[in-house]
Amino acid sequence: MLMKNVFGGIFFLSLVTSGLAGCIIQNTHDASETTSALANMDGILLPPGSHPKAQCGIPGVISYQPSPAEIERDNIYQLATYGVVYKDWQTTTWGANPPARGYNIGSILVDTSKNLGEQIVCWARNSVITTGNGTQHGEVRLMTNYLSNAKVSSLKDRSTHSFKLYSTLEPCSMCGGMMTLQSLHTTLYGQTDPDYGDGIQRLEVDTHPAGGFCPYPRGVYSNASNLPIRQQIDTAYAAWQTQGNRGLTIWLTTPEAKELYQQAISQLSSWQVAYTENQIVKDKALDYLSNTVPTKYTVLPYTVGCTGN
Repeated sequence: MLMKNVFGGIFFLSLVTSGLAGCIIQNTHDASETTSALANMDGILLPPGSHPKAQCGIPGVISYQPSPAEIERDNIYQLATYGVVYKDWQTTTWGANPPARGYNIGSILVDTSKNLGEQIVCWARNSVITTGNGTQHGEVRLMTNYLSNAKVSSLKDRSTHSFKLYSTLEPCSMCGGMMTLQSLHTTLYGQTDPDYGDGIQRLEVDTHPAGGFCPYPRGVYSNASNLPIRQQIDTAYAAWQTQGNRGLTIWLTTPEAKELYQQAISQLSSWQVAYTENQIVKDKALDYLSNTVPTKYTVLPYTVGCTGN
């Protein structure tokens, strides 16, 4: 197999069943440097410092330091996100008749700008089955629909808008990549994904000292909600796996998962705010969930609950 490096040199790789058997290097770099790079990081074929972005000028990781009142708002919105999914709960995945909408995964987008008054501006649910389109994850549909309706090119913080995205499940690499390219600052989620999670965090890894790559220049803060219900969901899924079961999206159709999501809605309804300014946040979230979010699949583009204002 032939592989070109960034300087136009060609590596001739001989692959055997045990992995990388060896390589003959034909380029302008000293072979000892390349050997050092290979020793430092398996599979990296660039000499140390040879990548064009070896001098990382823009850090990929950003911080999120919310106040106690902001943490409470995060919890309110996270509970509302569970409610978006519960309103159109699916008991099957692939192969059902009639076909399922998609997986029990959903998200909301919140505009936190003070000049407009903090509010939920869009919602979405996973719809990969009914559309027959594997890209139709909840977060992708959320961002695509909002950006189209708002007629803006990104979710970057600016003077008129500032956004947070809440999802019931940790974003995959596809959704995390879209958040990154859209310059979203913060995303929080209500269940960790042990198989397909950490997609955003992997973009933050700095491998350039070993001849690899700098962190991606746009960072997104991504973390699990600190709600106890999120911890209960993670624990329940882990226990289900120990019984020989597999498939997070399958677990999300179980009565146990549905019961936990129902508990989340009950917790939102009975939530006693610790900060008086958050009472209106809770009331508006409940109203949005009860009177705006529909109970059935909605074709893109839609303006119900997602006008882009």
